[in-house]
Amino acid sequence: MRPPFLLILCLLATQTLVTNTSEAAPPWPENPFIRQQVEDALPKTTATSNGTAYAQSGTRGASYVALGLLWRNQKHDRATAIAILRELVKLQHTDGPGNAKHGVWRTRLNETKVDYNWREFVGCSLILTLEEFGDQLPTDLVQEIRQALLRAAQGAKQRNVGTGYTNIAIMSAFLMDYVGTHEHRDDLQSLARKNAAAIFESYYQHKTFDEYNSPTYYGVNFMALGMWRKHACWDSMRSMGAQMEADLWHDVGEFYHAEMRNMCGPFVRSYGMDMSEYVAITGIWIGMALGEQQLAPLPQGPGRKSEERSYSPVIAILKPVVPAEVLPRLAEFRGGPRALERVCSRGIVTAWIDKNLMMGAMQLERRWEQHFPATIHWKVGSEIGWLMMHGTTEHVAPAIVGQSLQIERTGESKDPMLFYVAAPRIDEEQVLGETWNLPGLTLQPIFSKGVTMQSVNKVDHPWWGECLEVKIQAPAKSTLILRPTASGQAIR
Repeated sequence: MRPPFLLILCLLATQTLVTNTSEAAPPWPENPFIRQQVEDALPKTTATSNGTAYAQSGTRGASYVALGLLWRNQKHDRATAIAILRELVKLQHTDGPGNAKHGVWRTRLNETKVDYNWREFVGCSLILTLEEFGDQLPTDLVQEIRQALLRAAQGAKQRNVGTGYTNIAIMSAFLMDYVGTHEHRDDLQSLARKNAAAIFESYYQHKTFDEYNSPTYYGVNFMALGMWRKHACWDSMRSMGAQMEADLWHDVGEFYHAEMRNMCGPFVRSYGMDMSEYVAITGIWIGMALGEQQLAPLPQGPGRKSEERSYSPVIAILKPVVPAEVLPRLAEFRGGPRALERVCSRGIVTAWIDKNLMMGAMQLERRWEQHFPATIHWKVGSEIGWLMMHGTTEHVAPAIVGQSLQIERTGESKDPMLFYVAAPRIDEEQVLGETWNLPGLTLQPIFSKGVTMQSVNKVDHPWWGECLEVKIQAPAKSTLILRPTASGQAIR
């Protein structure tokens, strides 16, 4: 739903600024689960801790660790954090305005490839550090950080990333708003306001972000919107951030399955299919919102993508602000079976969510391994099974039709449709018959003319571990339907 046009005009016209945002340092977490998540993200510090080396090994994670160490503030924490921050300043590209790398932080010492997004990730973290713990830092370091932030904001202005790159766009607007206000740079402040209003208007066209339904990057969105809510200098930006944050939680509540502890697909960007096996940043937000280990959609041990745990101090400081009516849906499955449909800039999202099964699909034009255009999750006792179409599959239009996954081949391709399937005790033979007798679920595959099974192989995938790789040849205009059944009966 698009917000009233007058509201956008009012937001752009509002002149109220919040320039003095310093507050008392937040209290160390009392909740045992939240406290443990933060502790697990932080190193044990000693008199010989090498903050310089820590920063050199990974600047984004180190910026979050420095924030967390200043918060914990045990005997050697502050000195280690200061050493990290001093080295972070040195690891920024200072090529001068006009150079594409200006203000970008190196991902690590001796990096071989520039990641321009590190401007926003590290820059926003440094802003949070100044706002929450600036009084713990030496005056000269504060000035060095402010100069580094100015370089980052100058580079962000030159890049001027569009609203479609959701997580970076939200952080970029915050970075330029903060620096523009504190450094009296009208050019940065003006662009920040313009972009913030554009993000807001784009979101409320359909109440969806362009990077739709991402277990990882929704977590970054929550982080950036939390920064808008808490530390934006433009008062209207704070209001916009809080409103989008609340509505994003509403959508997560619709797509999240509390018993499976997973979000329903499809995923415009993802690094895995089971949030109990890899660390998704949204999982940290949900876990901290609930405050209980047994409810958190996180691995019991380190899990894959364990480096994402470094976000924990940031999330705990910003604090999940979940609408009261959404919180119960994160704790237990409610509402019975439901069909969902969403519109985003990339297309139509369809989904079906039931107590023991959930499916999602959308057509995605770009071939990319982070795209998961068709997904199925199901319960296998206390564990999870899943199936997904890989994002490199071309010329396909998946949709949830009724309670089945239907995939149309929209054009000719020499490459097969590529799927990955995982479940406890899974085996190749389980997907070779007229029915796929998977652990916990039976799927009835319906092949139109010309659709044939090419191969099934068990693989150890670097992202999601042991699973089946399934390749199905399908000519143009053909259709593959996967119809789930439970206990031998069709799901109605």
